[in-house]
Amino acid sequence: MRHLGALGGKQMDFEVHRDDYYVMAMVVQSKAAISRDFHEIVLTAGDAIIIEPQQVHVGHWAMPDTEGWLLAIAPEHLSAAEKEAVSRYCLTSDVLTLDPRT
Repeated sequence: MRHLGALGGKQMDFEVHRDDYYVMAMVVQSKAAISRDFHEIVLTAGDAIIIEPQQVHVGHWAMPDTEGWLLAIAPEHLSAAEKEAVSRYCLTSDVLTLDPRT
């Protein structure tokens, strides 16, 4: 798990790429933008997104006060049912908006 606070206010130096693991990103303060399958998504406080292995994605920008978390999970750590649920979710560009208690 990686804290994203250090990215705030900087142009992200990422290039469009694919990973061989699942990436879950959550913004806990302010906002940031990424693209998943070439669709830009702006995440605000309380929003999360999941990226599947081999799904094309890139980080774009984060506001100066942005804080968040990234979690990478190898596919072998998920069950077949969990992989299926994530795959269905990743077909859309929707974000998951979490309840503040969550």
